[in-house]
Amino acid sequence: MFGEEMICTISELADFLGVYHRVWTDSPGLNADIVSRDLPAPLREFYIRLGALTQIRESAANGHRIPMGTQDYIASPERIRRVDGLVEFLWENQDCFWVRTAATGDDPAVITNWLRELGDSENDQDVVCDSLTHFLITFALQEAVMSSAYLLQPVKATFDQLKGEAVPIWLNGLYVCGEPTHDFHYFPKLEVIAMNLCGDLWLGSNFSDPRKLLPSDVGSRWLHHPTIS
Repeated sequence: MFGEEMICTISELADFLGVYHRVWTDSPGLNADIVSRDLPAPLREFYIRLGALTQIRESAANGHRIPMGTQDYIASPERIRRVDGLVEFLWENQDCFWVRTAATGDDPAVITNWLRELGDSENDQDVVCDSLTHFLITFALQEAVMSSAYLLQPVKATFDQLKGEAVPIWLNGLYVCGEPTHDFHYFPKLEVIAMNLCGDLWLGSNFSDPRKLLPSDVGSRWLHHPTIS
């Protein structure tokens, strides 16, 4: 059931985000006929189920928040690049890194130049995740939090301090660093997603104030809020 179990597939991700992102559109997917068949299976399914969300552009009207590109951004299908036989489909928001994968396959590996940019590799590109499905789930949940109408960062707080009943929806998520960096829990009653990103806690919701989850002695700072975004 939505919001009550772990996400494991692109289909389950789309079911979850279709509800969470209903503030953006009631039709998050794209017609399969306009999505290239020359894509690896998870990426093609991602566009068929969630591709309309990748076509939303940031503007002053939406507070420069977009559901698939507030922190890092994924290409809409027509903006995908083909580089050295690979599909380049995602970039950091200041173009500090790119992400590529094989042009075909059931669940190919994910490749990026980020480790070289960090000084952690001498290679021009490295495999950072063996599963495109896994990578896309981590990315899409990160962007769901970062694009939330209410985005709150508690000060020196841990997940265990939060009040309310939470469901783990994605744990030990791999992204561009090649090691687990993301954990996500969901609070169904408030429709809040809690993201632990490299030890930092973020709370996002499109529907309610996440401060309701905080103990009275925990401070916080707003990154987004409907009255200031």
